[in-house]
Formats: sequence, structure tokens, C-alpha cells
Amino acid sequence: MVFAVGGTLTYVYFLTPKKLRIGFLQGDLHQLAFFVAKEKGFFADEGIDFDYYAYENGVKEMDAFKANAIDVGYLGMAPATLKRIQAGVNITIVAGANAEGSAIIARSGIADVSALEGKNVAIPGFGTVQDILLRIALDKQGLDYSKLAGGAPTVTGPWNMPTLLNATSIDAYIAWEPYCARAIQEGYGHAIATSHDIWPEHPCCVVAVRTEFLEQNLELVKKIVRVHIRATNWIMTNTVEAIDIARQWTGLSEEVITLAMNNIRFLYHPSAQGVKQYLQYLIQFGYVDRNAVPGDIDAFIQQFVNTQIVEEVE
Repeated sequence: MVFAVGGTLTYVYFLTPKKLRIGFLQGDLHQLAFFVAKEKGFFADEGIDFDYYAYENGVKEMDAFKANAIDVGYLGMAPATLKRIQAGVNITIVAGANAEGSAIIARSGIADVSALEGKNVAIPGFGTVQDILLRIALDKQGLDYSKLAGGAPTVTGPWNMPTLLNATSIDAYIAWEPYCARAIQEGYGHAIATSHDIWPEHPCCVVAVRTEFLEQNLELVKKIVRVHIRATNWIMTNTVEAIDIARQWTGLSEEVITLAMNNIRFLYHPSAQGVKQYLQYLIQFGYVDRNAVPGDIDAFIQQFVNTQIVEEVE
């Protein structure tokens, strides 16, 4: 832009504000609030212009946070917590996305968790929420990983698990939706325990922001949380349309999505107590050294999980 000041041309340059950058997990129904918010124009209603990026898993999304490639992310509470502690990725959880939403899926002939002894069971990774859930479920039956085939579970991506189960390469797996519903709907797997049965109300996916971004853009973050709350509430009252949006974003059938959504609790309140309990499990099972957690655990959780923004916006 050019101004004439005292007969002299003065050039003034206005920098275009950088777009908000949002990350999410590809094909993950736990991220449905983000899909809804985009499709229904909720971000636009708040005047938020943004770009969005899909990631294969939460670890890669946390790497994007570390590289300052995204500002906000929908991702699992597990990689958010682990990478926050172990890799120093400074993010803050500002909202919940869902609770529960996982299940142990087994082939025909395996009736319950006790029947997993000697079986080949797959998990998406050590230290994941699903890993912790399986450990808890086995412990209730007097079992542990040493009682599984090979003395430990098989680690593989959840997108591979239904195919491996159908091919009888594994006997059971624990994953999040929609990878549980897919095996059930296609007829080669059944749920022997849901995560609600194992650890009721456990936190799963969250909305996180780079801490530096939060400190510099508090009002914008409040708008983002407002969008998320609105989208979450919309899912609760517009189930049929929400299923259709999920179908567009995941490529899954209406039947699989409907079944999967029955196993997911969509919410927006972040669970500080749930994250604390998860961290205590990580320490208990040796995934996190207690000395690696900076200071008092309660103080760390209070800094890591911001519950005030949701309360203010709500």
C-alpha cells in the first residue's frame, strides 16, 4: 500500500497473517468433531482461516508439532503424553475429543480374555492406550504378556489388524475405532471386551496446541475450542448427517461407521485425572522413568492439561 506523506511516497507493507495449521489422524473416527467443524463451516463462523494436514499416527503428528509445522492437533492422548515427556515437545491439551472407543477383537472360538493365553495378540504399539488396556484386561484374569504366544504381543498398525485376523495370522487384537467395527461388520471378528469394560471413561483423543502458540494466541485458541465444542454437540444431535460426514472423510461404509460410533464417547472436557492415571500406568509398566517427569506429577499434569479454557468458553 502506498501513502503520500508530505509530497513523498511512502510504502507500507502489511504482512498477511499466517493461516492456522491443524493436524489430525487420517481415517480416525475419534477425530469426527474436526471433520464436522470443517464441513459445517464452524471455523469460518469464527473467522478462522486454516490449512489442515493428515498424519498416519500420533507420533508423526507430534513430530510435526516439534518441527513447528502445525499449531493445533487432534491426536491420541498417549503419543501426546509420551512425546511431551520423552522428546520435550511442548504442547498443551486444551480439550478432549473422545473417551473409550477401543476393543479387544478376537477370531471365532475365543470367547473371553482368559482364552488369550497362548494366543498371538496384536497391539498398535508399546505404551499406547491399547497396550495399557490389554495389560489391565489380562491382569484381571491373572495373566500377563509372558502368557501370550511368543511371550509378548505382536506390534502392527491398526489398519493391518483386521486383515491379519481374517487371514488367521493373529488370533486377536486391540485397536481403536473404526478398526474394531470393521472386523465385526465383515464377520471374522467379535469383541471380547470393550475399553469401557476394561477402563471406564478412559481418555483417548484430545485437542492439543503448541504451548508457545497458546501463550501468544489465547483468544484464537478460545475460538478453536468454541468450534470444537459446537462440533461435538452437533454430533450428538445430528447422528445421521454425522455418519455421512464420517463416511466422506474415512471412506468406510455407513454400517461400519454406525457400529463404531456406538463404541465411542464424543466429548470436549479434557480429563486431567485420566491423563494422570495413564501417566501412572506408563511409570508402572516401565515406559516412563519417574525421574523424567519434571517435578511433581500433579504439577506436571496441571501444566500439561488446561481445563480452564473449556470452562471459560463453555
